[in-house]
Amino acid sequence: MSEKEVVGEWTKSALKGDAEAQYRLGVLYTKGSKAFSKSSADALMWLTEAAEQGHIKACYRLGLLYKFGEGLRIRNGTIEREDSICSCNEELAQKYLAMAVS
Repeated sequence: MSEKEVVGEWTKSALKGDAEAQYRLGVLYTKGSKAFSKSSADALMWLTEAAEQGHIKACYRLGLLYKFGEGLRIRNGTIEREDSICSCNEELAQKYLAMAVS
């Protein structure tokens, strides 16, 4: 099965409310792949859908995204932000990280 076919199956399942499929899509769009471009909006949407259903890994990943943002790099000894999945939001970070450990 090709990557596009697998992602097509995940998407069908995610649209039906499957939290694991939503999480997998969120991770895919966070990183991108050969067949799929990185998409901040899609990553945030799918991870939020999964986290709101109590998916532990999605809660943790989403909490970290809100805590630290995404796309940090070090250049000449300083930390710079690249394309960010989401801006830092301490309140949302605490919400999702608490969900991950409860």
